[in-house]
Amino acid sequence: PTPTAGMPPVDPSEFPRLSGLNEYYYARLEAGDAVWLPAYWLHTIAIPWDVPISTSVAIKDPLDLDDKLNLPIFYKQQYSLPRLNGPTSFPLALYAMVLYAKAAASKAGMPMDSESLARLFGTLRQRIEPDKGAQIEHDLPCARLNAKTEVRAKFVKRLVGFFKGLKFKGYKEIPERGVVDMLLQREVEAIAQQMVGALNLLSLFTLAERCIGEILPSIHSDKKRKENKPQLHRQRDDL
Repeated sequence: PTPTAGMPPVDPSEFPRLSGLNEYYYARLEAGDAVWLPAYWLHTIAIPWDVPISTSVAIKDPLDLDDKLNLPIFYKQQYSLPRLNGPTSFPLALYAMVLYAKAAASKAGMPMDSESLARLFGTLRQRIEPDKGAQIEHDLPCARLNAKTEVRAKFVKRLVGFFKGLKFKGYKEIPERGVVDMLLQREVEAIAQQMVGALNLLSLFTLAERCIGEILPSIHSDKKRKENKPQLHRQRDDL
């Protein structure tokens, strides 16, 4: 494959973070051909309708990157969230996702603000979007993520304590922002799936992307929570 200029392989209006793309590689494979993609390279594939079979093989080191760096791993089910009595809710899932993303990104020297979190949830929404037929989609208001009124304080305390016990220092050893972003997406999606189930992911990520700027200030630190104890009550999650 050779560098190509001109029309990018994806529409930048649908993927704003690719708006600066000015060079990409294009390859057309014939029968018997193969192409090698470096680790973590973004790529898209189009397979003609008349191609009977194609395959891909992942060639990895004996140990994955996350194993080498001793990262907290949810997608491999090496970590499970603490037991939370009663039905989990979208606000509680938001707490867990934000706690993980902010802790990991901070250790990597890439602090997460509202805009960065919105991009993270937007990317996750786009990943789930093609599977829309298998998703439960709800048009929910931002108030649905208002953790101050929907999450029991003891659940939040349990989550905060759990994430404080995880070792995120391995993220310091990752020099590339793109690799950190990819790992965050994978782990945050795995956390969300544990809490709201696979069928509710599209609704959760859509809501989080749209509302995170409004909701994030309500996610207090332990100190603020003790100073300002809001009246919290349990609300049944009807999703």
